[in-house]
Amino acid sequence: MYAHQKSTVGKTSTSSANSQIAFDADLIMQYQKIPDSENSLAAFYAASSTVLSKNDQNFLTTYISNNPTNKLPPPGQAAKVLTSNQNLLKVFDANLDKQYQCSMIRDEICPLAIMRTTEFMAAARTFSYLDQGKYDAAQKSALDVVRLGQIIDAHADDDVTLLIGWVGQKIGYDQALMVQSRSKPALPQVYTDSEKSALISQLRREHKAVITSNYVLHSEAIDYLSSATYVPDDRSLMPADPDEVNALAERRRDIAANPKGWNPQETKKYYYDSAKIELSNVDLPCGAQLASSTIDVGYNPERPNDENSIGKQIYSTTYASLSSLNTRRCAIEADINKL
Repeated sequence: MYAHQKSTVGKTSTSSANSQIAFDADLIMQYQKIPDSENSLAAFYAASSTVLSKNDQNFLTTYISNNPTNKLPPPGQAAKVLTSNQNLLKVFDANLDKQYQCSMIRDEICPLAIMRTTEFMAAARTFSYLDQGKYDAAQKSALDVVRLGQIIDAHADDDVTLLIGWVGQKIGYDQALMVQSRSKPALPQVYTDSEKSALISQLRREHKAVITSNYVLHSEAIDYLSSATYVPDDRSLMPADPDEVNALAERRRDIAANPKGWNPQETKKYYYDSAKIELSNVDLPCGAQLASSTIDVGYNPERPNDENSIGKQIYSTTYASLSSLNTRRCAIEADINKL
C-alpha cells in the first residue's frame, strides 16, 4: 500500500544544497495503487447489489456476527442460506487469489458492507460442512474466511477497513478452533510456531500501516492549511468536499489574522509524537500497559495569543487515538497462538 519515500522530503527547498531530511521522513509514505486487473474491488462493487432476505440476514446475525461461542445452527439451516446466496459465494471463491484496495481517506466509495456480508456468508459454509461431518472441508472453509480478512487488510489505510478485515480474520480463526475441538479423529495442528509468528507479525504491520496513514493524512492537511497553493504529491488527498474546502479557507483566514498562532512544523510534531507512541504500543506484548498517545500540548482556548495556539487547538480537537485497536488485534493473536 505504502512505500517509504526514497527521496528527501524537501518541503522547504528543492535544491540539493538546501534540502533537508524532514523530521517525519520515517512516517512519510507514498501511496502505491495496485493494477485494476489485480484488484477485486470491481467484483465486490458488483456484488453490492445483492439483497439478502430477512431470514438470511437474521441467520448471519445470530450465528456469525453475534455468536462468539460458535453455537451451531439447526441442521440444514446453513445450507439453506447458502443455496439462496450462491452469487456471493462465487464472488468470494473467485477473488481469494486477488488483492483488494479501496482508500476511504481518498474519498473512494468502498463496498465494505458487502465485504463484511461476504465474510459472514463464507463463514456460514463452515457450519454447512460441519453439518455434513466434513471436518477437513470445514477447516479449509474457516481458513478461507481468514484469507478474505487478510486480503481486505493488506492494503487498508483507515481503521474502519482494517476492522472489517479483522472481523473476518477473527471469525475464521474462531471457527477453525471450533472445528478442531469437534473433529473426530483430531485434525493436525494448523500452524507451526514460525507460521504463527509470521501471521502475528502481519497483523502488526497492518495495524502500523493504518497508524502511519493516519499521520500522513494529518501532515498533508497541515501543509494544505499553510498554503492555498499547496498540492500534495498524492493529489488524491486534495480535499474535494465543498464544505471541507470552505472550512479550510476559513481556517486560513484565522491563521492570516494571527500568524503567531500557527506553526505547521510544531503542529505536525504533535501528531508525529502521538503516532510514534502508538507504533511503539503495537510492538508491546499483548496485555502490557499501553502508553497514552494523546499529548498535552498546553492548549487553552482562553489564550488565543499563545505561540501556535491554532495548531494546539487543531490537535486537541482532531487527534483521536487508535490504541483501542490493540485489544481487537490481540484477540486475533490469541486465536492464532491456539492453532
